[in-house]
Amino acid sequence: NPVTNGIIGLAFTNLRGGIYLVRVLKNNGQTIIKNIINHVSGNSMEFIRPKYKMNTGIYQIEITTPDKTITYLKVIVK
Repeated sequence: NPVTNGIIGLAFTNLRGGIYLVRVLKNNGQTIIKNIINHVSGNSMEFIRPKYKMNTGIYQIEITTPDKTITYLKVIVK
């Protein structure tokens, strides 16, 4: 999942509606971005636009669903 032009794109596919908490984490676990997404059920593309340029490297995205299930994704910033 490379980051394009500093913007992180997340595809929400066949997910139920509700409030999703999205955090972007450095390798040391530090939260650098925290977003709340109010997703309407179904499919959508959500974008995270950092307020500053992210350094080159690998980051984790933590997504907490309305039922508190947590999923981790890795993204690469070039």
